[in-house]
Amino acid sequence: MGNLVENFEKNLTTAGIGESEWGLSKNKESKLKDLKHLELANEWLKRNGNGSQLNPLNYLMECEFFEPGESALKNWRHLELAYEWLRSTRKITPLILKRRIWWEPVQEAPSYVVYVSQDRSIFYPENFRWRATDGIISKVVNGKTELILPDEWPEFPKELRTYYIGITTQDDLGNESDPLILEGIFKFLPPTPPLNGGIEYL
Repeated sequence: MGNLVENFEKNLTTAGIGESEWGLSKNKESKLKDLKHLELANEWLKRNGNGSQLNPLNYLMECEFFEPGESALKNWRHLELAYEWLRSTRKITPLILKRRIWWEPVQEAPSYVVYVSQDRSIFYPENFRWRATDGIISKVVNGKTELILPDEWPEFPKELRTYYIGITTQDDLGNESDPLILEGIFKFLPPTPPLNGGIEYL
């Protein structure tokens, strides 16, 4: 975040901001304010990946308990500036639809292990060796019976293919059950955008 603050202070928009407009000077206190507002803006962007506008209502309501309204308004304007700058520096990310893998809970199981492979035969009894199986990827899941892909399993393969999912229960000693096997087509890569286009009068 330190480099982010430094770049924010050097950009042309914020470089011209003086005490008369924002009540800020480039001292230690101001740098801490820059850091705080960039962190808030960054959290907002992570929660709202579509780059929606920042909403001042909650921020200003919270500030009323700690500082005068005028100061809160100046801080809001500074936060808004930080947010718009941060949003403009972010690359637009493609839309990747998520998938949910779920399974029924087992009462005595504190955790589960989810496996993925392109080859169904890996899960045959003569081949499956749990996490020691060659050519298989696994993930331990504690306290729930679902996985949201790709968010909760970044290592999951992204190419378009049919994948076989094996789900085992695991007890406190690390013993595992035979796998429940699921099958599905997955793809977590965006298509190529158009290379050219135009607007014409008809």
